[in-house]
Parts: sequence; structure tokens; C-alpha cells
Amino acid sequence: MKGYPKRLEMTAASTSEVQYPSGLFVVDGQVLNPILQAWNGLVILDSSGKLHIRNIESLEYQFQRFAIKQVHQDYLDFLKLAERQKFSMFQSPLLIHNGHLDASLEHTRRARRRAIFQDHSGAVSLYDSFEKALTLYETARLLKEQYAALYAINLDMGPYGYCGRYEHDERVALYGGKGQHVELSNVLIFNYK
Repeated sequence: MKGYPKRLEMTAASTSEVQYPSGLFVVDGQVLNPILQAWNGLVILDSSGKLHIRNIESLEYQFQRFAIKQVHQDYLDFLKLAERQKFSMFQSPLLIHNGHLDASLEHTRRARRRAIFQDHSGAVSLYDSFEKALTLYETARLLKEQYAALYAINLDMGPYGYCGRYEHDERVALYGGKGQHVELSNVLIFNYK
């Protein structure tokens, strides 16, 4: 991307058995998967490039509330808004919303964790536990205590946890890779300076 010489690519959303993103998944306003999962987190990238981490249970955009899990018309209206506004978004487990940890995550299995989070300034950061196995709740607690995260969402890595860092289109680091013959159905790409 012009003006942004550095790039970070990583797996992010869950993949179904048919090599397709699980949960609500939209790219530039086009719905790729309309099926909501039980997860209450939603990452929205608006047309200006601003990232929003939202709770589906209290979804609000531009002062309008959408009960997309309970009211079918709200769901349809939100998808129309996403199409008009050219949103990209994906659904995943929410770890922290407005500074509050999701206690329902306490009994999840321990695994390597990756998350995207925002602090009070709105800055977007990524966390990877690498060799440390954590529950989702432990990840949320760590993000709040050590990084003052206000919002955070789990990034599913699947069995391969692909993440590559590039500068001027040359890969400079690979933090885990995909297995042979593994197709990635969803990759987040962050362009930065």
C-alpha cells in the first residue's frame, strides 16, 4: 500500500470445515458469511480505516443501536449499513468491552493466544502469547493489567498461527507458519509506517 512500507499479515477469524470464515464476515461491504455465531465480539473496519471493537449484544454505530442477534430487521439494517459504508468486519470472542472482562471466558482451554486491543487513546495493538498457554480470561486480564486495554477481541489462529512481518514487500520475520497443504481462508493485513 502506497505510503505504508511495513505490513503485518496474520490469521484472525475462525475457519469452518469448508475453508471459509466462521461467523459474520464482511469485506468492503460484501457479506461473505452472514451466519452469526454465539461469540459476542465484532471487529469493524470502517471506510476511513478506523478500527472499532464492539459487543454484538450492545452494538451501536453513529448513535444508532442494532440488536442484530434478537431483531431480524436490525440485522438486515446493519448489513445494509455495512454495504453502504463499505465496512469490513468479522466476529470472534470478545475479551474486554469498555474495560470490563468477560467472566464467561474463565473456563476456556489453555492455548497460545493472539488478540487485538485498543487502549483509552484508541491506539490499536496486537498481542501474541507465543509459547505461553493461556485461557481467554487470563489473556483478557493480562491485556487489561499490563497494557490498559479498554477493548479486546480474540484472534483465532487455528492449528498454524500464521503471522508474517514485511518491509518494502520483503518478509523480514515469520512468527509461526501455516502447515503444508493448509489453506488460509482469512488473513488480517495491517499496513503501517
